[in-house]
Amino acid sequence: LQSTQTYCSGSDSRTPISELPFVIFSGQGDGSYYLTSDLTDDGSLSAAISTGVSNTTIDLNGFTIYGTGSGTGISIENANNVRIINGTISGFGQGVEVVTPITNDSGTSLENVTVENSAIRGIVLGKHSRATSCTVRNSGTTGITCMEGSNISDCTVDNSGGDGIVAEASSIIKDCIVTNSGGKGILTNGGCLVRGCLAADNIDYGIDVTAGSQVVECASNSNAGGV
Repeated sequence: LQSTQTYCSGSDSRTPISELPFVIFSGQGDGSYYLTSDLTDDGSLSAAISTGVSNTTIDLNGFTIYGTGSGTGISIENANNVRIINGTISGFGQGVEVVTPITNDSGTSLENVTVENSAIRGIVLGKHSRATSCTVRNSGTTGITCMEGSNISDCTVDNSGGDGIVAEASSIIKDCIVTNSGGKGILTNGGCLVRGCLAADNIDYGIDVTAGSQVVECASNSNAGGV
């Protein structure tokens, strides 16, 4: 088995991630980390990359981390303002999971990240999080789930076993494409804004919102129901 890399986060220089699993822990401040190549997790821990350190950046650097069908690709627990950028997470139980107490903000952001072939869920975000220009495909259940006050923009979700995008209250879903979901394309709680989205070929409703939400300039095509 590969050894577990564990580093205290540094405040200045970036730290390479050259093997998995990799644990970032609190000790010497906040840090920035980057992949050096495609990497395969050995499944010895619950997550390939995990952190509980706020204000951390994980740059996948154009590479892919591969799982064995279980566990989590990147797990963020009780940390705020973690940024994940530029790469692919493939073949885990869950691609990205943010675990934070319901009373806490997480402020996690994902940019230019692809999550594919997740056995359960693709991306699970906490409160006031952001996913921009991400692609989620072939998730066993939900593609993207976010807690209240989040922003999902310019994302593509395809072939989820359940709902494509599920957003809690006061979230914004903008310019997203959701197709071939086994449930609803986009499902929101109260006070959300869904703008400029396309929902097509979903088994259930294309876009399903509760009272107080707005749907603006969206298209719903070839779903079991419209909006």
